[in-house]
Amino acid sequence: MSERLAALHAELFAKPWSADTFREILRDTNTSGLMTLPNASPPAGQGSNSSETLLGFAFARIAADEAEILTVGVSKAHQSLGIGKALLLELVRRVKERGATRLFLEVADDNASDLRLYRNVGFKIVGTRPRYYARDDRKRVDAQIMARTLNE
Repeated sequence: MSERLAALHAELFAKPWSADTFREILRDTNTSGLMTLPNASPPAGQGSNSSETLLGFAFARIAADEAEILTVGVSKAHQSLGIGKALLLELVRRVKERGATRLFLEVADDNASDLRLYRNVGFKIVGTRPRYYARDDRKRVDAQIMARTLNE
């Protein structure tokens, strides 16, 4: 599964994570994650061994009563179908179930579609990391820090 996660991450991100990174995340007991496959009601369980195409994933790390979304992605061919929203809502449910009362994430200021998605599932901008992300053209882009309170 870690190879499939790394392959999809490489499709979606300029600085993709390796299969080894995903193996570490999958072994980490402080991490909650899920992925979705075709013909599965999103989201499918973390341990699926299916050879089907991976449609999307979402991972968060929990520390005490806070959690941080590490990465979320949906294959380009399956975006705008509600998969990302379903993954996020399930991830919110899971980290809340594990005791988190607040969930954080960072998103590039120029990523309008993701900013809209996170707002639609209850996240609000709580800060900015200036010039956090580097682009291929050497341009730097701010990261918006977003949070959602989970005990409401």
